[in-house]
Amino acid sequence: MDKDILDGYNSPQGAEDYTGKFERHWIERINNAREQRLVRTLLGELPQSSLTLDLPCGYGRMQYLREILRISARSVVFTYFDTESIKNKIHRFKRRFKPRNPKCTLTRQDIQTIADESGFTITRSTPLSRLFSGHQYTVLQRP
Repeated sequence: MDKDILDGYNSPQGAEDYTGKFERHWIERINNAREQRLVRTLLGELPQSSLTLDLPCGYGRMQYLREILRISARSVVFTYFDTESIKNKIHRFKRRFKPRNPKCTLTRQDIQTIADESGFTITRSTPLSRLFSGHQYTVLQRP
């Protein structure tokens, strides 16, 4: 991840700005509420004895996912930014006219490959919003 981006996230102002965006923009409020409902649903589908670890990996890096799968006994719930999402396609289109950093994305095939290599199967993959978010919420489980 870009050092400037990390420095921004790790500053008090960056943390306040990040938190505040969920209150300032109506679409962020909707996505935040939907995200909380979706996470509750996904976690509710896991066995009662499951341990839960919320590990912010940033930018959906594959090496972190591989390590989490290596040490997980049964289930992993995570998000990634989907290459094929409408949100990402719009972002790529806008980059033609205004320089922006590309999003760090993964494809469903990337996730399938990592799952297969690690002995997991994709049991669920749900977009936060088909139009307003590129995040895909995914559950992997050992058979």
